[in-house]
Amino acid sequence: MEYDQIEFTLPPAPRGLCFDRNDFVRTNFSVDSFLCEHQNSLETIRDDLGVYLKVLRLAMIELINKDYANFVNLSATLIGFDKAIEKMQLPLGQLNEEVSAVKECLDDAMKELSMWLNQRNALRKKKQLLRFYSQTLNSLAVVNGILNSLHDKDKREKITLVDRCAMQYNHLKFAINKCESLVKPQEKKEFIQIRNKLYEILEDLLFNFWHESDEENLLSTLIILSSLDRVTETEELIRKKAVAPYLTDIINESSLQKSQNGLKGIYDNVLILLDSKLKFLLTAMEHSSLLELRSCGNGQWRDRSVALAGA
Repeated sequence: MEYDQIEFTLPPAPRGLCFDRNDFVRTNFSVDSFLCEHQNSLETIRDDLGVYLKVLRLAMIELINKDYANFVNLSATLIGFDKAIEKMQLPLGQLNEEVSAVKECLDDAMKELSMWLNQRNALRKKKQLLRFYSQTLNSLAVVNGILNSLHDKDKREKITLVDRCAMQYNHLKFAINKCESLVKPQEKKEFIQIRNKLYEILEDLLFNFWHESDEENLLSTLIILSSLDRVTETEELIRKKAVAPYLTDIINESSLQKSQNGLKGIYDNVLILLDSKLKFLLTAMEHSSLLELRSCGNGQWRDRSVALAGA
C-alpha cells in the first residue's frame, strides 16, 4: 500500500535486533503500535535501540566528514548570491515589460484585423446584394422587352420568345428573392405584372395549340409552364376550360334521361370524348420522346395526365 512505502534509507543495523530498522521510516509508523507489538520485551527494545543509536551517530559523523567539503563550498557559493539575484531583477523586469508590450501590440493587431475582416465581409455581402439588384433591373428590362415584342408575332414565334422570357423570369425571380430589401415597391409591382402577363400568354397559347392540334408546340408550352412551377395551376385550368365543359354536356340529368342505355350510354360518351376531343391533349402530355429533350422535370405531366383527363 502507498502509506507503507519507505521514504528514507537508514544505515544497516547489527544482526539480532528485535525490530526492523525500516519500521521507523515508514509513513504509517506509530510509536504506540510499535510498543504494543514489542511489549513483552521492553528491556530488549531499550538495549537494541541504544545499540542502533550508536550506529546512527557513527553514520552521521561519516556523512558529515564525507560531504564536509561540499557543505563548505555550498556556503561559500551562497555568499553574495542575493546580490546576483538583485542584479538579475532589473533586466528580467525590463524583459517582462517588453513581452507585455509585444503581447499588447499583438492583441491590438488581432482586434484591428478582426474588425477589418468584419468590414470586408459586410462589404462583400453588400456588393453581392447590389449585384443581385443590378440583375433584377436588367432582367426586368429584358423580360419587358420580350413581352412587348410579342404583339406582332405569330403563335409559333411567340412560343420561342416566351421560352426565353420564362428563363429570364426565373432569373428575375431568383435575383429579387436575394435582394428583396433593395427592391422598390414599383419594381415589385412591375414584377407581379410581368408574372401575370406571362402566365396569361402561356395559357392562351396552350389552348390555341390544343385547338389547332399542334402537338409539338403544345408540349413546348406545357414544358415552359412546368419550368415556372405551374403544373398544378395548369391542371386546374385544363379541368375548367377543356375537360369540364365537355363533361358537363355529357353528364347531366337531361342526357341521362335521353340516353337509351342509361349510365352505360353516358359512360360510352365519355370514352368517345377521350378518344376525340381530349385524345390529342393526352397524347401531347404523354409524349415522352419530346419531354426527354428538355430537363425541366416535366415527367410529372405524364404521371398525372390520365388523372387530369378523368376529372
